[in-house]
Amino acid sequence: MKKSYFRHDYNARNDIKLQSVITKYGAVGIGVYWIIVEMLYQNGGELPLDIARNISVAYSTDFKVVESVINDFDLFENDGNVFWSVRIRQAIDNTKKVSDARKAASRQRWSRKQEKPENPESRKTASHPPAKEELSLFPQPEEQKPDIPDNVPEEVPKQEEQKKRTYFKPPTVEEVAAYVKEKGYSVDAEQFVAFYESKGWMIGKNKMQKWRAAVATWQRKQSGYSGGRATTPAQQSLINKNCNDEWN
Repeated sequence: MKKSYFRHDYNARNDIKLQSVITKYGAVGIGVYWIIVEMLYQNGGELPLDIARNISVAYSTDFKVVESVINDFDLFENDGNVFWSVRIRQAIDNTKKVSDARKAASRQRWSRKQEKPENPESRKTASHPPAKEELSLFPQPEEQKPDIPDNVPEEVPKQEEQKKRTYFKPPTVEEVAAYVKEKGYSVDAEQFVAFYESKGWMIGKNKMQKWRAAVATWQRKQSGYSGGRATTPAQQSLINKNCNDEWN
């Protein structure tokens, strides 16, 4: 019977028989003893007597020491062909009994499970569950509409909302010139457009919203500075600066 481990008494070295082995052969002797014990467990509790030579060769140990440990200290018994340990045989037999009992109990439990009658209703339910019960396993939440107070106006459609929004569209020189002519202003349309294009149509830190208002402001600044007379380039530059500062 094969077993990967066995119980080892941590006080075994103090056994009177092992003390005799240690006295005669030292640690080598007790080492040989435990090698033999391991091999006995591994081979069902007994070994042939002539295995002593194999042990001596395999573990580089004096053959006479191995043979002496087997025969001279009353640690093992033999019949002239094989030797064994009564204690080891008992341990192996006990282990086998426990293992057999566990196997029998396992087979008995399995047999009871096989003999237990199956409830036909439970089998029917398991194989053909009602559709309603299947659905209940994965209930779908009902779609809920948000509560909207009666006094809240309906949302304005996106298209109408977009129409209401005012997006600034930079004017062309022609559009500015036409507006200047319509109002009788003296603003230079090309200069106006060039000036604000260079600023990205920004007035201070804000995006221009109404270019006509900006033209009117230019006109007021220009008229206030020149008194209605034509302006020099330096004067016009100052007017441009004042117009831009007004929107900061």
